[in-house]
This record gives sequence, structure tokens and C-alpha cells, in this order.
Amino acid sequence: MNLRLRSGTPRVIAHLGPTNSGKTHAALAALVAAGRGAYASPLRMLAQEVHARLALELGPDNAGLVTGEERINEHAPVIACTVELAPLRTDVLVIDEVHWTADPERGEAWTRLLLGAECRELHLVGSEDALPLIERAFPWFEKRIYTRFGPLEFTGPAKLAAVAAQTVVVAFSRKAVLALTRELSLAKVGRRVGALYGAMPLAERRRQIARFMSGETDVLVATDVLGHGVNLPCRTILFAETDKFDGVGRRALEPWEVAQVAGRAGRFGHHDAGEVGTLVGLSWLKPSEVVVRSGIRLPGAPAFRRIASAVFGPSPEDFDGVPVTEWSRALGSWTRQAQAIVPDAVPWLRIADVSPIRSRLLAIDARLLARLSPDEAWAFARAPIDADRQGNLIGMLARSVATKARIRMGERMRQIRVAALEEAEQLAGEATVLRWFARRFKGAGGLTAAAADALEVAAATRVGQLIDRQLVKNTFGTCGRCGRASAPWFQLCESCFGR
Repeated sequence: MNLRLRSGTPRVIAHLGPTNSGKTHAALAALVAAGRGAYASPLRMLAQEVHARLALELGPDNAGLVTGEERINEHAPVIACTVELAPLRTDVLVIDEVHWTADPERGEAWTRLLLGAECRELHLVGSEDALPLIERAFPWFEKRIYTRFGPLEFTGPAKLAAVAAQTVVVAFSRKAVLALTRELSLAKVGRRVGALYGAMPLAERRRQIARFMSGETDVLVATDVLGHGVNLPCRTILFAETDKFDGVGRRALEPWEVAQVAGRAGRFGHHDAGEVGTLVGLSWLKPSEVVVRSGIRLPGAPAFRRIASAVFGPSPEDFDGVPVTEWSRALGSWTRQAQAIVPDAVPWLRIADVSPIRSRLLAIDARLLARLSPDEAWAFARAPIDADRQGNLIGMLARSVATKARIRMGERMRQIRVAALEEAEQLAGEATVLRWFARRFKGAGGLTAAAADALEVAAATRVGQLIDRQLVKNTFGTCGRCGRASAPWFQLCESCFGR
């Protein structure tokens, strides 16, 4: 069991506050002033945004970008990176969204840095939810609390035709997003509406964001992907839905989830204040004002959550001497050992759920797994792949490493050219994984980074074309029999279904 504890005691500065309060700006200013260090982000898109800023302030030769899919000037004195790839030894380290350390699967990447990063200064950026954890982990830390630059006001319900420009409407599924783009377009002639959701390829997300920022679209309908580092010059956030499917069932949004999205309203430098409300006017929309109000935090109010522990997970060193074919079984032993040792050694740690790691390993045929080195096997165990949806992809990639089998890129390119929207989104997800694979396993399966990049671009382009068609004329949210508005997850309205 390797806790990977640091040997020194860095200066620790916690920058805590809500969205649009300047906390990240202050931490990055310290990094720029030092001229040597790293910024660690939960998202590739956010790392890219910060890299662009660092390159502007420090010069392109002094700023680099390191993510699972790309490398730009990776040996520069200052880099922006995703948390999983952050260096364990640097001068100044900025860890963004530190409250993610409580995330069941990815939290351990933040924990690795909190425990073991050797640095002169450690800047922790996030919401005040993480204050109890920081107090336990770093009793000597310096606390800096930030407040919003402009107030956030609840404005109540708004009807479809009254939705103004520079508004983001929030829903929680692709079908709901596309249905709302149709209804918003029809409700006001000449209004231009864009869409943003999680399954959308990164390049297409950027295009939709750029269109909204330039004024090419007046309104954007988005899922809660908006709450994860997407900075938009919007004045108003309207919740069309206030419950979501969380993988088990539909439930009301937690106050902190509302706050994460609502805080994007009223971006500093564009608006004096942010407005938050609900969207009404469709029978299938029933947003709760009570739920939305619960996420609008007043200055001085307590944090929404109390994050007092960080997730701790296994490392490849924990399985030294264990055959890779036995790792899925050894993960159970690791969990029992960690539960017996870790809480006493570091009281602010809790043990990660290792089932996603086990699922990826089990998706690889045992004979192929036996032919992988420990380093290769661990790369697949922690790959950015959903084993439930992409298990076949894991198996194919492992086969290409173990047996040198070629990956048929031409076949995927042909599929993309004729794919419908949902299939194109799935292929775009595969393209992102292949992009990661091409950089992690150079030359394996005959796949080059350039070919993976081309596939990702083709997938994003196809999704963009299909979304544009859907935004002009789509049938989501329309009864297939009478043509009237209906919930987008049903093919018939209630009246026609009853008949």
C-alpha cells in the first residue's frame, strides 16, 4: 500500500468562492508571477482555455499544454494540464476545482496531488464546500475567500416568447435540449438558438460556444455541462428542468448543482448582474422555483456541502509481483487492506470504489490481458473509457497492442460520413478514445496520431452538420400523430396516447 506522501511542507493558499468571483484569476496570477509551475484542471477544454491565456501572458515558448489527447510544448516552464497528468514535482502548482477530490471515480487524481505533490507553493481553487477538507489536510494553510463580482438575482418564470438574447436555457438530456431549441425558435420569429450537451464532441462544443459568444446565436440551450468550466457571456440562466437522471433514477437537483450552473449568469466584464429563473410555457416543463432558489447563495451564507474527505485509490505499484490477469481479483484485497490501514494513517481519506477499474480489466480477454505488460494493463485499467458502453472498444484496442492487429480506421471514417446523430455521437466518443490511444501507445495497431485527429475532426464535423439540421427542423418534442408539443422522451402526446 503506497500512500505517496510528500517529504516537504509547501506554502498552501486556498482560493475559495463561487463562480465568477475571480478566484481562479488570482491563482493563475501567482503562477504567471512565478514563471515556473503547472495549472491542473478537471477538463481538457478548460486546460486549453488556460493554456491560451498563459501563452498570451508569458509568450508561446513559455507555456505548454498536456492532456490525454494532446501535447503542445510539453516541456515549457509553465504548463496547463488535466489533473491526471499534473506533475508531482514543480515550483508552483495550481489545482482547480479542488472540490472534485470527492468525486467517486476521478477524485483520486486530485488526492494524489494533495498527498504527494512536491512544490514550493500549492494553490487550491474551488468552492467553499471544500474548506473542511483543506483544514484537515493542511492546518497551516492561508485562506482567501472571494465573493461574486456582481449579484445573482432570482427573476421568476419566463415564457418562451419572452426569452431575451444572451440567455442560456438549461435542460438535462439531449432530447430535451433539441426539443427546446425547436420550441424557442418557433416562439419568436428570427431568434437564433444553439445547443450544447455532454455527448457533443469537443470541437462542436467549441463551435456552439463561439457562435453564442459572437452573437451568431441569441440563445443557447445546454445541459449541466455548462457548469463545468464553460465561461459564457450570458446575462440570464433559465432552468427548464430541475430534476435529472443520475444513473439510478430521476431526482431533484441538489442546491450545489443548481449553484454550479446558475453561477454562470452575469459574467464579469459583460454584465453588472446575473439573472436566474425558470422557463415555462410547455406542458412537459415543470421546473421548481423552490429548487432553483435553493442554489442561489447569499454572501456570507454557509456552503452548500461539507466536503471533509478525499477519495484514495490504488496505484500500479500496489500490484508489484501480481500477474495482470489476477489484478481484477487483487483489487478486492487492495480495498480490504486500504480500509484497514488508510483511515488511521491519513484520517481525511476515504477508499475509492474500484469497480470501474475492474470492469475495464474484465472487458479484455484473459489471454490478451496476459500478453500485456503491467504498464500497458494499467493504462487500460485507467483509460478514459466507459466499460459499460465501450467494452468492445477496450477489447479491440488491447488486441491491437497484444497481437499487433491493425485498427480499421477507413471503416470508421465511412461510418461517420453516413451516420445519424446518435451514431455519430458514439463514433465521436470512439474517436476521442482513439486519439488518447494513439498518443499513449504510439504505433500500436498501425494507428497514427494524425489519423486519430482526422477521425475526431470528421466525427465532430458530422455531428455539427446533423445538429444544424436538427436546429432548423426537428421533431423532438412533437407528437408523432397530431403534431402538437409533447414531452421529447415520448413519441405521442398524452391525449393521443390515451386514445
